[in-house]
Amino acid sequence: MAKARFLLQAVTDKDHSSAIRETLGKDLERLMISVAFAKSQGAAVIKPALEKNKGKCSVFVGIRNDITSYQALEVILETGADLYVVDTGSRTTIFHPKIYLAQFKNSATAIIGSANLTFGGLHNNIEASSILDLDLNLAEDKEFVDQTEVVFNTLIENHPEHVIKINSSDDIRSVFESGRVVDETVVIKQKSSRPSKEKGDSIPLMKLFKKIPHPVTKKKAGKEFVDEIIIKENGQEEVTHRPSIAKPNSRDYYLVWQSKELKERDLNIPTGGNTNPTGSMLWKKGAMEGIDQRHYFRDEVFADVGWAVDAALPHYERAQIKVHIFTKGEYRGTFELKISHNTDTTSKSYNQNNAMTNVSWGDAKSLIAQTDLLGRIMSLHRKDSAPPEFMIEID
Repeated sequence: MAKARFLLQAVTDKDHSSAIRETLGKDLERLMISVAFAKSQGAAVIKPALEKNKGKCSVFVGIRNDITSYQALEVILETGADLYVVDTGSRTTIFHPKIYLAQFKNSATAIIGSANLTFGGLHNNIEASSILDLDLNLAEDKEFVDQTEVVFNTLIENHPEHVIKINSSDDIRSVFESGRVVDETVVIKQKSSRPSKEKGDSIPLMKLFKKIPHPVTKKKAGKEFVDEIIIKENGQEEVTHRPSIAKPNSRDYYLVWQSKELKERDLNIPTGGNTNPTGSMLWKKGAMEGIDQRHYFRDEVFADVGWAVDAALPHYERAQIKVHIFTKGEYRGTFELKISHNTDTTSKSYNQNNAMTNVSWGDAKSLIAQTDLLGRIMSLHRKDSAPPEFMIEID
């Protein structure tokens, strides 16, 4: 049976760098490493072991997280290890396991915990891990090691779009130029400081087992609250109602609406032969079941944006709003979008409680009409400036 030791870095005198160096300093039969984040100083810790055991090592590193660097991938690639980068296609669901599994002739050591392949993760941060010393002559210990390898091999086989083998510097340059890894030599003062109006990459959402639904934020008593769905061990759902945390990219914006999973009609990419893209989207209830979609957007979200009556269609009001658009975590730029509201309370749509307000995408349509955004969530945020500004995120 495995012998377990506990490591709490920065609270005790032990650190992950020493533990990993000690483990990997022996003659290895096989080595598998999985981390969410990697930087060059962290990669340097494992570099000697990877070089010494060329052909025996596999390294999995998460990308699209604004932390893993171009330089770290170069260090790992140069050692001859099998290097894979894992891209879930979203910045809100990232690849996050931290495992260092070294196999020897009759034994194995697994370091499993919170330490990433960064200087802080291996030296200074408060990080915890379990160190398991396994006897491969014991069936249960060997089964643990074999199962771990099988799961990661299956990850490669089942998700070829998301688990990408890095064979050359050109491959690293490709993921860098697409914005999925960072350059350690560049100091970024503000995330996504430069807009990109390109369509972005085409990697879809990674299909994960028992994916937790996206939390739904609602307004109550003038404050922001979030209903967060938690899946308990018995499979039952538990909903907690708590104040939401301000978005880290701007304390000035707050959530005013969130969609359900986006459909083809929402994104102006209908597949039906009798349906044409309209270039617009209705502001519906989405995930906010408690709102009256006939009035909420006109009277609350967009109340003070300078509405004007359409002279040709006097039952319509029109306005322009300034919107910052993000898709899949990438800043796509700022757009002046037109919104319209049907004021006719005698119409069939109104009497059927249908949506009465819509947004025309205009120049942003090419960014919105993308099949890789299907199934994602659109969030609308407001900034109480004069006039108000808005931010749309699709992720």
